[in-house]
Amino acid sequence: MTPNGKTVTLGPFTWTAATSTYRSSNDGPNLDDSLPPNVRDRCHTTVSQAHQKLTKAYVTGTVDGVPISTYYLEPPDLPGAPEDAHGAIFNSWFRVFDVAHGGKSCL
Repeated sequence: MTPNGKTVTLGPFTWTAATSTYRSSNDGPNLDDSLPPNVRDRCHTTVSQAHQKLTKAYVTGTVDGVPISTYYLEPPDLPGAPEDAHGAIFNSWFRVFDVAHGGKSCL
C-alpha cells in the first residue's frame, strides 16, 4: 500500500548494480552541502558527518503494469556510471555532534 492508501500491483523486478557503492563527499557526489563538516566558534564546535551511500543500477519492473522507467528521477552522477543505469539504491543518514564551550560568555 502506498502512503496515500492506494494499493498497487508490482510486476517482477530485476536490479543489477552498475557501479560500486560510493560514499557521499568521500568518493561519491556531495549530496548535501548544507552542513559544513567542521565549524568552530567561541561557543560551539560542530562536526557533521554525512555518510550517504549510493549505488547506481539497472532496474526493470512494473507498477500497475507501467514500466518502472517512467518513474525515474535521475540520481546523482557517479564516477564510471553508465548513462543507461537509471536506478539507485541509497542510504542517507547523518551524525551531527555539537559541543558547547566558552562558559557564561556564550549565554
